[in-house]
Amino acid sequence: MFSGLSLPIAITRNANTGILYVTDSVANSVVQIDPVANTTTTVAGGNGAGNATNQLDFPNGIYFDSATNSLVIANTDVHNIVRWFIGNNTAIVLAGTAGISGNTSTLLDTPFGVTFDSMGNMYVADTGNNRIQFFRAGQTVGTTIAGTGTAGTGASSLNTPSAVRLDNQGMSQAYRSWESSDQCSIHYVSAMPSQLYYATQTFLNKENFPGGSFHMRHLKLADSDKLNLINSIIDFVKHDASRKHKISVIENILTYASIKQKFVMVGDSGELDPEIYGEIARKYPDRIKMIFIRIVPGGKNNNSRFEIAFRNVRQDKWKTFSDATELPKKLYNDTNSINESGGGDGNIHSVYSNNTNILSTSLFYIIISVLLTLIYF
Repeated sequence: MFSGLSLPIAITRNANTGILYVTDSVANSVVQIDPVANTTTTVAGGNGAGNATNQLDFPNGIYFDSATNSLVIANTDVHNIVRWFIGNNTAIVLAGTAGISGNTSTLLDTPFGVTFDSMGNMYVADTGNNRIQFFRAGQTVGTTIAGTGTAGTGASSLNTPSAVRLDNQGMSQAYRSWESSDQCSIHYVSAMPSQLYYATQTFLNKENFPGGSFHMRHLKLADSDKLNLINSIIDFVKHDASRKHKISVIENILTYASIKQKFVMVGDSGELDPEIYGEIARKYPDRIKMIFIRIVPGGKNNNSRFEIAFRNVRQDKWKTFSDATELPKKLYNDTNSINESGGGDGNIHSVYSNNTNILSTSLFYIIISVLLTLIYF
């Protein structure tokens, strides 16, 4: 049983270890939850509210950076964004000035949200200034990319934005292109709870993703008690449970589909998609046409990981990418298409386009942290 959380606001996860990090705003701290050891540990703040380097004051948004093993925290009432390396007792300031609010390019006003792109650039929901600020990697001078600085309801205005997430970097357009040119069927496979189906469907419609079958997990909330609910969420997000679910769903889809149908699998480096897809490709080599893994911030993105994940899988059957523009416009009959020849003669071999299915988990990584927060409350 876990305890010690006063007002948990946001959650992030180390995809490599399964450890969770939760901002506890009332306790002015970040708590680490280890689902294996069943322990909680304060890893940032916890020294009372204040603007000293060993303190936080009403922290909100949080982002785990696997490249540096650190947490980036929206230190809301101190009006700055800080980086806290796991194991350290103090933080360093990335943006804003401690204890000073303002609306210039170097100041923030009660920021609530923070995230990064694959290039290390930072995006901040500058709540009190009704804007979204963009900071290039390593820079402390921001640029307003959304909002006017004045609260409003117009198309160019924001009203106290409290979170920021990157869009799908062209993934919806890529799926639409494949669906249109190759007449593909699309299956969305996710380890998210099925209770969030309607929220997910609304998100997909808004982002113009094509329709397809949904395969999600049911989260049984047997107890409304907050502590029991935390335990339930922890069990739900464990790596092994998510992995088993995705493998089971994909195998069922392959089993019930026509033997002639080929599959293209699209996933993210932020979760276990490379390992899951590699296992499927080894077991069903004739059914898997291509695997695309999108490199996302926070994922374990070194080459050795992918080489291990895709061992004994033909090298021309999998590819990593950072932007959707790197994907082929068509899956067949196009100079940028997938090479069906297996690297032999370099020609594109035609197959019936309506015999292709797309299995995708890539879009869900982007909204998973938001949805877990919604589950909790």
